[in-house]
Amino acid sequence: MTLSFTCRRSDPLTGEIRRQFNAHPVRVPSAHVVPLLALADDDGTLHSLGGPLASFVGGTSLSDLVVSPPSPMATVEGVRSGEMKGEVALTLLDGLAKPLGLTGPQFEAALGRETSLTFAFTGVTRTSIDVGLLGRALKGQKLDNNPSTQSFLREDDPADLLVIDSTIRATSMTVGWKATVSGEAGVDLGSVQKLLGDVAVGVSGVRNTSTSISFDLVTPLTFAFSAQRVRTTADATIVSLEPVASPEFLDLGHDDELVTITVYDI
Repeated sequence: MTLSFTCRRSDPLTGEIRRQFNAHPVRVPSAHVVPLLALADDDGTLHSLGGPLASFVGGTSLSDLVVSPPSPMATVEGVRSGEMKGEVALTLLDGLAKPLGLTGPQFEAALGRETSLTFAFTGVTRTSIDVGLLGRALKGQKLDNNPSTQSFLREDDPADLLVIDSTIRATSMTVGWKATVSGEAGVDLGSVQKLLGDVAVGVSGVRNTSTSISFDLVTPLTFAFSAQRVRTTADATIVSLEPVASPEFLDLGHDDELVTITVYDI
């Protein structure tokens, strides 16, 4: 599933990762989304190919490429997104629930369908590969002609091959909401407490306040990534890499301008 919604260009979280790192949010945070993972882009829908790019390219192992150590991201650490509402908030909530062993309806029952939600991540780090070295390693290489690559080689509307060049991970995820005018919690805290007891997997600790609930993760999870589009000739020879970008973030615009954000399932 691919979710698209509008937000302000200046959104503290999505705006930062898009402008500074050309990164795309992942709807379901995952440990398997890593640098060099190969993806298929079929008319805007992304599918993980289940392995590194080298598995689909003949003549190279890409073994000389070094993935950088995780680098802290102070500009994203703990930054809350703008408010999300309605179906957008619930869809994002459902995505965050999956790696925690919870379900979207559990979150929805606790927080209320009409609640405005924000999302934040802590323990945020970025890992990447050198795109220049990747291009050098792929120069003149060809895609293997085998069943796993046929969607890229077909003459009629071929899919695009992508490779992830960086990932943004977190060790904790937080869902926040507004307090009422009286300063009380805007959700049923009893339901939130029950939700805490329902956590089954992937979580080392849970913390809550009157306006937020945070999950400390057993394993850091990727919540955003950047990627390169692999361009080939008619005979499947790799000729270039192009950043996967959204045009609205490449142009200058007013901070209050509404832009479209796409959140991907991988």
